[in-house]
Amino acid sequence: MPHSTPLPIINHPPQPKFTTCKLQQSSSTTPLFSSEDFPNPLEENKHLNLWGKEIYTNHRRDKFTQPPLKPHQAEMNFRNKIIERKMAKGKLREAAKRLDSSNVFMNYSPYFTGRPDESVRNRALRKWTEMQYLYYHICQPAYRSGSMENAMWQVSNKEIKKFVFVQAIVSEFKFDRRLRMEEHCERLYDAFDGAQTSSVDMRLILCSYMNLVLFKTMKENPKHHFFTFYEIFCEPFSDEVKRSDLLNLMSMCATTDDEFKNTRVRLNKGLTNLSTVHGLKDNFKWVDKKLILEVFEVDPGLLIGFVDQCWARCSEEQRLQVLGKKEEDTAISFQYRDHKFKVRQACQLWGKSLMAKSFRSWEQYKEESLRIRGQRLWMLYRAAKRRIKQWREHTEFVLARRERLQIARAMGKLTTKRGMFLRWKTLVVTTLKLMRASKKFDKKFQRYGDGLGHLRFGYYRWKARLLLCRWDDETKYSVRWDQAIRWNKAKWKMTVWLAFKTYIKQCIVDKNKELDAIDRQEWLAKVMAETDQDLVEMKNKMDEESLANVIKKEEEEARERLRLKNLMQQRKKAQGGADDRLIREMQREERRKRAEEQKKAVDDDWKTFWDVETERMLLDAKEKRIKWMDNKKDKEAREKLLKNFKTIKREFFQPPTIETKDREAKLGSEAMIALSIIDGKMFDKGILGQELFETFDESGDGYITYDEFRSSIDKLDIEIEYSWVRSIVRKIDVEGDGYVSVEELSTAMESTYEYNGVQGSPWKMYVNIAHQILQYHNVVTGKQIFEHDMTDSILRQIVRDNMIAETLVSERKRILRKKKKNYRDRVEAHAAKKMQAMYFKWTAHKEIAKQRWKLEQAQLAIMRRKEKEVALMWQTAWRKTQAKKQSWAKINLHYEKKPDLEYDGALYYYNHLTGDRSWEKPGLFFLFLGMSRTLDLDDPLPWSLQYREDGAMFWYNRQTQEAIEGDMYGNAPTKPGGYPLCLNCNMELAWKSCKQCEFDYCFQCFRGSHNYLGADKHNWTMVQPFKCGLCVKHIAVKRAKGKEFCLACFTRLEKSGVFRGKLVKVEDI
Repeated sequence: MPHSTPLPIINHPPQPKFTTCKLQQSSSTTPLFSSEDFPNPLEENKHLNLWGKEIYTNHRRDKFTQPPLKPHQAEMNFRNKIIERKMAKGKLREAAKRLDSSNVFMNYSPYFTGRPDESVRNRALRKWTEMQYLYYHICQPAYRSGSMENAMWQVSNKEIKKFVFVQAIVSEFKFDRRLRMEEHCERLYDAFDGAQTSSVDMRLILCSYMNLVLFKTMKENPKHHFFTFYEIFCEPFSDEVKRSDLLNLMSMCATTDDEFKNTRVRLNKGLTNLSTVHGLKDNFKWVDKKLILEVFEVDPGLLIGFVDQCWARCSEEQRLQVLGKKEEDTAISFQYRDHKFKVRQACQLWGKSLMAKSFRSWEQYKEESLRIRGQRLWMLYRAAKRRIKQWREHTEFVLARRERLQIARAMGKLTTKRGMFLRWKTLVVTTLKLMRASKKFDKKFQRYGDGLGHLRFGYYRWKARLLLCRWDDETKYSVRWDQAIRWNKAKWKMTVWLAFKTYIKQCIVDKNKELDAIDRQEWLAKVMAETDQDLVEMKNKMDEESLANVIKKEEEEARERLRLKNLMQQRKKAQGGADDRLIREMQREERRKRAEEQKKAVDDDWKTFWDVETERMLLDAKEKRIKWMDNKKDKEAREKLLKNFKTIKREFFQPPTIETKDREAKLGSEAMIALSIIDGKMFDKGILGQELFETFDESGDGYITYDEFRSSIDKLDIEIEYSWVRSIVRKIDVEGDGYVSVEELSTAMESTYEYNGVQGSPWKMYVNIAHQILQYHNVVTGKQIFEHDMTDSILRQIVRDNMIAETLVSERKRILRKKKKNYRDRVEAHAAKKMQAMYFKWTAHKEIAKQRWKLEQAQLAIMRRKEKEVALMWQTAWRKTQAKKQSWAKINLHYEKKPDLEYDGALYYYNHLTGDRSWEKPGLFFLFLGMSRTLDLDDPLPWSLQYREDGAMFWYNRQTQEAIEGDMYGNAPTKPGGYPLCLNCNMELAWKSCKQCEFDYCFQCFRGSHNYLGADKHNWTMVQPFKCGLCVKHIAVKRAKGKEFCLACFTRLEKSGVFRGKLVKVEDI
C-alpha cells in the first residue's frame, strides 16, 4: 500500500488524577488522604484480569481439577469474604469521615466525588474520564448483553437521583463486584450539573454515553450526530424541545467557561434573530427541528464547533481508530486510482499495437477494396455503354418509323384533298356551264331547264348516296382491317410472351440443374474427403490397435513370466518350509474358533447362572410375600389384604349400569379376554414387557403382523380361537395399517391390567361369551369360577395370588435391570481386556514398524541416489534433445531453399547469415540426424518473385517454367491465383503461418519477426494454396458466393449463368 501522510497528533484532554487532592484554600502541602484510600480506577483493577468471559469463570472452582470443598471449609471461605468486605467498607468510611471533618467535600457519599468549588473544566474532564471508563467496561464481551438505553429509560422521571442511577447501571450490566463500579458511577453522577441537589438530567447522561458510542460517524455526518441527541430530548409524539434543554445539549461537551458561554450565547443569538422572522417572542420556550436547521444554515460554525467538542471528548484510541480507518480508505482509493491508471496505460499500449496491426490489415483491405471497386466501375461502365448503344439504336428506329408514318399520313391527306378539290372543281365548272347555257335559252326552255334541274338533283342525290355507300364500305373495311391488325398484334405479343416465358423456365431449370450438379459435386467431394479421412483414421486406429495388441501381448507374456517366476519362488519357499501366510491364517482361524467357543461357554454359564439366580430370587420374593401375608400380627398386611378383598368383591359383584358401560364392554371384548389370557400364560413362562413383544415379532422389524401373532400363539400352545386373533390385531392396531407396534401393544396390555386382572396374576376376570356371565378364570390351571359360584374364600385366594403376582412382577423387573447391568459390566470388562491386549499388540507393532521404517529409510536413501543418477541421465538426454530442437529452429530461420533460374529452377541451399550457397545438404544438418532420418528443409512454393537486371519484377514457377510479367510501366505483376500474400510485406507469397502470432509470413518476414529469444517455442505450419471447392484438385483463383473455384470450374459455371445478378460478387484470390 502506498505511503500516506502521517496521522495528526491529537492533544487529548488530561486525565484527572484521583490519587491526591490538595485544597486550594489550604497552604499546607500534606494531603488529607493518600493514594491508598482512593486509587486510580484504571490502575486499581488492572491486576484483576476481569475482562471478557473470565469474569464469570475466575471465581468458580473447576470441578474436574479441584476437589470439592468440605462444608466447614466453604463456610470459612464465605466468612472470610464477608470480613474482607467489611474491612474495605470500614476503610472507606474512615476516609469519608476525614473528608467530612475538613468541611470541604460533600458529605453524602462514601467516595471522593470532587470539591464543591471545583472549576468547570476539572469537573467536565473528570466527567468524561469516568464516562470513558464506564464505556470501556461496557464494551467488553462479558457485558454486551446489557444496554445503556434500557438502564436509563427504566426511570420514569427525566431527573434521576444518585442511588437510582447507580442501581440501574449496576443491575443492568451486572458488573463484577471487584470492579467497584458503584464508586465510579457515583463519581460520574457527581460530575454532572445538578448533582448537589440530586437532580441530574438523565438525558444528558445518555447523550454523553451515546457520544462515545457514535464516535465513528460524528465527523462524517454532523447533523445526524446532533439530531440523534435532539430526538432524545424531544417531547413524546412531538419534534419540539425546550430552549433550556437545547442550550444544555449544545454545551454538553464544553470543558471551559469560554466554550460553555460561547456556545450558549451563539445559539441564543441565532434563535433570537430568527424569532423576529417567524413572528415569535424573544423569550419563546419551545424550539422545533426546522428552526434549528435554519440556525445551522445561518451560523454553520455553531454545528462544527459542537462536533469538534464532541470529537475532543472521545478517547485517543477512538480518534486514532477513526483516523486510521480514514487513512486506510484513502490509501485504498489511491491504490485503486493507481491501478486504474496502470490499466489505462496498458490498454493504451495494447491499443497502439492493435492499431498497428489493424492499420496493416486496413491497408491490405483498402488495396483489395480499391481493386474490387475498379473492377466494379469498369463493369458498370461497360454495362452503361452497352445500354446507351441499345437505347441509341432503338431511338433511331423509333424516329425513322415515326417520320415514315408522318410522311404517309401527310401524303394521304394531300391525296384526299386533291381528289375532293378536283370533284368540287368539276362540279363548279359544270354548274357554270349549265348556268351560261340556261341563260342563252328563253323561257320556253325554262321547263326543260327545270327538268334538267330535277335530273341534276336526282343525279347528285344518287351520286351522294353512292359516295356514302362507298364511304361506309371503306369505313367498315378499315375498321375490320384495324381489328385484324390489333388481333394479329395481340396474338403476336402472346406468342412472343409464351416463347419468352418458356425460355425463362428453361433457363431456371438449367440453372437449378447446374446448381444441383455443383452441390452434388461438392457433396461428393466432401464425402470423398471424409472417406479419405475416415480411412486414414481407421488405418491409424488399426495401427494403434495392432501396436496396442502387440504391447498388450508383450505385457501379458511378461506378466506370465513374472507369475511363473513367483510360482517357482513360492514352490521353493514351500519346499524349504511351510508358508508363513498359511500358517498365520490357520493360527488366526484357530484363535477365532477358540474365542467363539470361549464366548459361547461364558454366555452359556452366564445364562445358566442367571436362570438359577432368577428362580432363586423369585422364590425368595414369593416366600417373603407369603410370610408377610400370613403374619397376623402385621396390621399393615391385614389392612391391605382386607382393602384388596373389598375392592375385588365390589368390582366382581357390581351390577352393570350406564356409568359402567365402557367397563362391561371391555370385560366382554374378545380381544381383551385373549390378551389377558396371553398375559397370564406368558408370565407363567417368565416372559414380561419388551420380551413379550420380541417373542411375537418373529421377523425382528419392530412390528407384529397377523401371521406372526397366529404362528406365535401356535408355538406357545395358547388355546385361543383364530377369530379372536383377528379381533386382537384389529383392536390393538390403532393406526389401522395392519401392523402392531410396541407402543400399541403396551397400551392394550395396560388396559387389560386395569379391567381384567393384575399383571402376572393367573386369575383373569371377564364375561364368558357363551353364557354371558362374569367369571374369574385361572389361565394356568384352567379353573373357571362363575358369579353364582363365587365365595369369599375364593376371593381371598384371588387377592393373595394377585399380591404374589405383583411382587413377582416387580421382582422380575428388578432382576432384569440387575441382569442388564451385570451384562454391561461383563461386556465392559471383556472389552477392557481386549483393549489392553490390543494396546500391547499395538505397542509391539509400533516398535516393529519403527525398526522397519529405519530399514526402509536406508533402502530409500539408496534408491534415491540411483534415481538421481537416472534422472541426471534423462535430464542430460532431454537437454540434448531440446538443444537440438532449438538449433534446428535456428537453422530453419537462417537457411532457405531457393530456385536457380539458370538451371530450370533447381533448388539450392542458401545461408542468410553468411551468404553461402551449396547444391548439397550442408554438413551442419548431419548433426541432427538423430531427430529424424529424412531431416531436410521444406521445399519453397512453386511460384517465387524474381528480379531482372533492369529491376523489373516477375513471378516464376520453377515446376512449369511459367512467368508472369509486369506491365510496361514497371508495376508489380499480378500474383499467381490461389496463393495468399504475406500479411507483413504484402509483396512475397505467404509461406509460413505462425499459430501464436496468428499471421502469415513469407520467409524473410518470418525470419525478421522471429529472430528473438523465445521465438523458437512458436509453432508454425506451411501455408497451402486455396483448393477448388468443386473439383478439389486444382488451385482456386476465383471466389464467389463464399466458395473458391478453379479457372475451369468458374468458366463453366459462368457460362451456365450461375454467377449472374447484381448481388453476386466475384473476387480474385
